[in-house]
Amino acid sequence: PSASAMAAVRLARARAATHSPYRRRRPEHTVLYQVIAEHLETFLAQASSHTETGAGYPKFIEKEFRAYLRCGILAYGFARVVCPACQAEDLVGFSCKKRGVCPSCQGRRMADTAAHLVDHVLPRARYRQWTLSLPKRIRFPMARDPKLLRDVRAIGLRKIFAYQKRKARELGVFDSRPASVSFTQRFGSALNFHPHFHHVVGDCVFAENEDGLGRVVDLAEPSTAEVEKLVVQIARAVEKRVAKPPPPDVELEDDEDALMAQARSESVQPRLLASGSPEPKRRPRCAFVEGYSLDANVSVEADDRAGLERLLRYGARPAFAHTRLELTATGKVAYRLKRPWHTGQTHVVLEPLAFLKRLAALIPP
Repeated sequence: PSASAMAAVRLARARAATHSPYRRRRPEHTVLYQVIAEHLETFLAQASSHTETGAGYPKFIEKEFRAYLRCGILAYGFARVVCPACQAEDLVGFSCKKRGVCPSCQGRRMADTAAHLVDHVLPRARYRQWTLSLPKRIRFPMARDPKLLRDVRAIGLRKIFAYQKRKARELGVFDSRPASVSFTQRFGSALNFHPHFHHVVGDCVFAENEDGLGRVVDLAEPSTAEVEKLVVQIARAVEKRVAKPPPPDVELEDDEDALMAQARSESVQPRLLASGSPEPKRRPRCAFVEGYSLDANVSVEADDRAGLERLLRYGARPAFAHTRLELTATGKVAYRLKRPWHTGQTHVVLEPLAFLKRLAALIPP
């Protein structure tokens, strides 16, 4: 609450400086809030009835939904913000600060993260986004095993860094250090479970001068052939890691894991259920091999700090846009796609309980 109060004060001051009136967000008027509030108890009860122990979904799923239903609602706490100049008052509801369902908290975290990285962390250099996607058969083990997810993410980064160090040696720099900021996204564009990685990597390496001061060594942008070679190396390393047998102390899957596995499997790639999978588009600096894909075609120049912030916001963005949610005349939830699929389909339409199951699959533990 104290952090929320301070954020409210900063927001009110910023609004006052720009003469823009504060308008309290009203989540209870959104489609997302209405669907969760109306169907959450049924959703949780059905999950409990489908497990032998009656436990239902893991506790963090229920906590995430219930916290969202309190987020921004004045009855659950608020800060009273007073303008010292005109004595105008506003009430700002406390936020849930969760990571899976609440679009407001995720949006604020996205903006804060990107602004902090641009203002205080990342030096002026050219940056490139390396997006690594994986076959469906590897996504489920990663979702259940956080260590495997971290290892797969690290494998991709190590291969990219090794490639950059080789290019630096060709320039005569033998003690180079690459750097990146990485985002793990658990979602696709249609509320589907799709864990993948966005690595924002400098198109450069960092090294020391003889006087001990740091310097930036720019590298040439990667070619399509180099990206194709990298994705093959990453695929081989990931397959080797996945083939390792689990430690002997790993517990067998319980009812909660089975429910989560079912939710994820039903949402893994919804367009396959209706239309078949289109051929991937061939673009420069993009490569595909046996379900793996590596895309390095997006970059921003050193002096484009606003573009860098947009790129970072894209990596840290929420799982879905609640403004694209609609209720149909029959009470179903329709999620409008950002771009129509190759079949012309513009919406994903789900029953309310199926929609909540789709959201549950996207909530990080």
